[in-house]
Amino acid sequence: PKLRSGYNVVFDEWYEGMDQAKDRPKLRSGYSAFLPPDVANYDDWNELFWDPWRLQAALCLKTAPSKSAGLFLKNTDPMTVWSKLPEVDWGSSLAGRKSHLELHSWLPLLVSCYRIFLLQSVAFALTILYAVSHDS
Repeated sequence: PKLRSGYNVVFDEWYEGMDQAKDRPKLRSGYSAFLPPDVANYDDWNELFWDPWRLQAALCLKTAPSKSAGLFLKNTDPMTVWSKLPEVDWGSSLAGRKSHLELHSWLPLLVSCYRIFLLQSVAFALTILYAVSHDS
C-alpha cells in the first residue's frame, strides 16, 4: 500500500486505463510493438533506485514547498527512509528519469556477433588460400 502511488505513475506511463471487457490494462496507442524510446520503463526506475546519488537528486516530498528534487534524502534520517516513502511525490520524482534512449535496430545483433563473422571470414579466406595454393 505504501508504494501504490509509485505504481500508479508507472501504470500511467504505459497504459490508458483498464479494459473492463478483458479485465487487463489497455496500452496507449502506438505502444503495442515497442515502447517509444523516450518512455521510462522498469529498467529506468530500477536504475534510479540502485543509484543513491540519482535517487537523492530525484525524490521529493509532497509537502515540499516547490516540489524541488533532492529534498527527500537530504532532509530524511536514513533510519526512517522506508517509513517516509508514502510522503514522496512519485509523479514529479519519476518524471523525466529516462537514463538512455532505447532504439531498436539490427546493429546490436551485428556488433555482438562480430567475432563469429570474423572467425567465419578468416576460415573462408584460409580455405580459399589453401585451395588456390594447392591447385593442381
